[in-house]
Amino acid sequence: MIAFLLANRKWVGYGLAAVLVASLLLAYRHSLIVDGRRQGEANIQALWDADVMIREAAANKAIVAARAKEAAARAANEVLVNEYTQKLVSIAGERDGYYGLLRQARGTVLACRANQATGALIAATAGEAAVAERIDRAIAAVIVESKLNAEQLDALIAVVKGQM
Repeated sequence: MIAFLLANRKWVGYGLAAVLVASLLLAYRHSLIVDGRRQGEANIQALWDADVMIREAAANKAIVAARAKEAAARAANEVLVNEYTQKLVSIAGERDGYYGLLRQARGTVLACRANQATGALIAATAGEAAVAERIDRAIAAVIVESKLNAEQLDALIAVVKGQM
C-alpha cells in the first residue's frame, strides 16, 4: 500500500489538496452562516427592543392620561361634596327655623283657644303642649329630611354625570 501511495503521490497530493480546499470552503460557509445568524438575531433583538419601547411609551402615556382623568374626577367630586355639605348645614339650620315657626303658630292657636276656653280646657291644652311640641319637631324633621334627600339625590346625579 505504501508503494501505491508513493507511486501515486501526485494524485494523493491533489486529493489531499481537494479535501483541504473543501474543508476550508465548508469552514468559510459555516462562518458566513454563523455571522448571518448573529446579525439576524441582533436585528430581531433591535426590533424587539424598539417595539418594547413603543409599547412602554404608549402604556406610560395611557397611565398619565388615566391619572389626570382620575384627578379631574376627584376634584370635581370634591367640589360637589363640599357644595353638598354646605347645603346640609344650611338645611339643618332651616330645621330650627321650621320648628320655631311651627311652635309660634301653635302658640298663636293655643293663645286664641285659651282666651275662649274654660279652666278645664286650659289644663287639657297644657298636657297637649308636650305632644304638640313633639309633633312640631317631627314635622320639622320630615321637612328637613325631605330636603336632605333631594339634595343627596342632586349630588349623586352630579357625581354620576361627571363620570360619564
